[in-house]
Amino acid sequence: GIVDEAERTAALVNHLLDSQVLKSCEKVFDAFDESLMFQEEHLPTLVTLKRNFKSVFHNISDIFNCVKCQRCRLHGKMQLLGLGTALKLLLLPDELITLSRDEVIALFNTLGKFSESLEAIPELVQLYWQQKTTPIDTGEEIKADVTPREETKTKTTKRLALKAVKSSIVHGFISSDQEDALVDAVLDANEDLMLLVEYYGDDPQAFVRHALRRISGSGLQVVSSQNDFDAVVVGGGLAGLTTALTLLDRGARIAIVDKEPFLGGNSAKASSGINGIDENSVYRNDSVEEFERDVLIGGGRSPDDSNPLVKTLTGGSVDALHWLRTRCGLPLEMIGQLGGHSHPRTHRPAKGLAGAELVTAVQSLLQEYSKNNRLVIFKKTEVIKLLRSSNGKNVSGVKCRNVESMEEFELQGDNIVIATGGYGYDTSSGSLLNMHRSDLTKFATTNGKFATGDGIKLVQDDNIQGKTVDMSRVQLHPTGFIDMSDLKAKVKKLCAELLRGVGGILIDPTGKRFANELGTRDYLSSRMLQRQPGVEQPAFTLVLNRIAAEKANVHVPMYLKRNLLVQFDNVEQVADWMNISSSVLKTTLKEYDDLPLVGGVDEFGKNNFPSVPFMDNGPYYVGKVTPVLHYCMGGIEIKEHGQVIDKNGNIIPGLYAAGEVTGGVHGKNRLGGNALTECVVFGRQVGMTIPLSKTVKLDKTVKSKTKTRISTISGGELLNHSSRADCWVQIQDLVYDLSNFIDEHPAGPEPILELCGMNGTEEFEEIHSIELLKGFEVIGRIAP
Repeated sequence: GIVDEAERTAALVNHLLDSQVLKSCEKVFDAFDESLMFQEEHLPTLVTLKRNFKSVFHNISDIFNCVKCQRCRLHGKMQLLGLGTALKLLLLPDELITLSRDEVIALFNTLGKFSESLEAIPELVQLYWQQKTTPIDTGEEIKADVTPREETKTKTTKRLALKAVKSSIVHGFISSDQEDALVDAVLDANEDLMLLVEYYGDDPQAFVRHALRRISGSGLQVVSSQNDFDAVVVGGGLAGLTTALTLLDRGARIAIVDKEPFLGGNSAKASSGINGIDENSVYRNDSVEEFERDVLIGGGRSPDDSNPLVKTLTGGSVDALHWLRTRCGLPLEMIGQLGGHSHPRTHRPAKGLAGAELVTAVQSLLQEYSKNNRLVIFKKTEVIKLLRSSNGKNVSGVKCRNVESMEEFELQGDNIVIATGGYGYDTSSGSLLNMHRSDLTKFATTNGKFATGDGIKLVQDDNIQGKTVDMSRVQLHPTGFIDMSDLKAKVKKLCAELLRGVGGILIDPTGKRFANELGTRDYLSSRMLQRQPGVEQPAFTLVLNRIAAEKANVHVPMYLKRNLLVQFDNVEQVADWMNISSSVLKTTLKEYDDLPLVGGVDEFGKNNFPSVPFMDNGPYYVGKVTPVLHYCMGGIEIKEHGQVIDKNGNIIPGLYAAGEVTGGVHGKNRLGGNALTECVVFGRQVGMTIPLSKTVKLDKTVKSKTKTRISTISGGELLNHSSRADCWVQIQDLVYDLSNFIDEHPAGPEPILELCGMNGTEEFEEIHSIELLKGFEVIGRIAP
């Protein structure tokens, strides 16, 4: 019996070990052999026990090398390192303890996991006492301390109820107004809700349904499933937000999914403006045809080409400007001319940065739809797979994963829109950038850490077999700021092309101009690399005079505060900062000032000289710049209305794409200002093209019986939240939690870090409008 069973087990284990998965993992079972703890014949001492324990612990760590999934292996080793660090702290004398940075990070990660587990204890206690509602008659008196105190029971019940509400809002079962009403009722210890949670606490959807009926008295129907969308938009940048708002205005019900804790993406970083043909502009000599010609030539194509995507981009820019002004309320009253454009057609707001203002305007309109459950937004959620319909033809859903809880769920939609942006951040060995342009991975980038090509990978999956185009066409922007305090930074702040558009000039290390500052980005980057061949980080100087700085009256103060621009009174000081002869620099500036007087065209073909003269026109504003990874012209191949194409050239039913995730629009080079144009134009195209089989009537929304309370926060309490991980900032009389936004702030993390725990009203209002804060959590109101 026992011997036969042992032999059978051994045979099965050996067969498993001989398999491909575990062929190199023979130690996997030895790792859990408890006899290794007691290898001495005599009773082990504390020292030997510690030594043996360490040996067993190392054996366990070996088994992670058997895990094939790199991500799973990394998570496992991180967890094990955290446990090992905790044991080191417990078992070693204080004077022998030394911890590496990785050990500290792993320890806090592990403690966080344990903290999540500890949160479940009140719920488990509550379940225990529910099972003990019928006492056993033992003839003995029941002691009073056996039953939990009423106060503890109430707190536990509230926690269960709040967890049910949170789960429902995360999965799109309820609207934000319904969430507010339920939270208020729970915190007020509504007797009916406290009773409901005792019986329905383990079924959040049922609890919420009954709770809403009870507190509203209107028989309100709660959405019974998250799988009820006309479209699921993957990506929350300007392209995705524009698509969603256009669809919502047509009566659709929409879900937006974004892996970040906030919306906006790289769109929020764009600052120079959005290109478009304004039929009411004073620049009446411009036209859609001229715009189309500039895009074709700038992208390395013949001006006679007939590219339907370019025609859509340029022709659609007329409607895009009109829509932004009339539907979104953005005046876009300023206009400039960027590199590669034959006319001024780049529009921007008078206050604030263009990308952030556009994103904020659209997002504020979307919030109105989220109140009645027409729009559900899933943040901190990544899409890991596109789903086909039962007939295998249409794309009809997405498989999602919450990036914090790792919970997976599916969303069904009649249409799926991919708007996840480009792949200009990830330079790792398996990245799209490394695969298609490994020669560019040495450059720093302006992209957020989220720009990893997720949408392209989803469409390339064997299940979808979407087609890509121009994947090797990746743009180097010529002017990324070199932060003198962090010379080797992987992510650099973009020096907006607007600064060259208003008259800024580029000077090489010898004090000479070397290119047409209003040339295309690929041209300028190439000239810079030719000027300093083989240099790891080529460095050039951007110079603005007083006239140019006044035209860039939002950008220049912002860059000065970040120490990316430096102000000098005269040319001699500029030359000294550049470490060149002042006479050489004066000669360069004098020759530039004379160009409009001697024919109007310089040796580099430049014929537009804004903001001259430079000499004797200080103060001067200068900064160091270098070429940086900025934009991906390649991506998913689409038709002019955003329909995605498969590898056989056929439209994939139900699948659309818009924004930087697509390819084929810009050719080998994108003109400045066209990124935001592409987002709005193609977002509008997709939003107007998607067929709606049904429209959703406005849901009734539950209004809270008690007004949502806003806490009063003292200056001392505000000061207590002044770290990177816990950053509260006062703006006007409200306090906001900006912790999750620090690393993605378009101007870099420093402006927010400097204001953590402080009143940042003055600094904020210098750059932004108060509308920008609509999407951020209000912590409370500052005490008078």
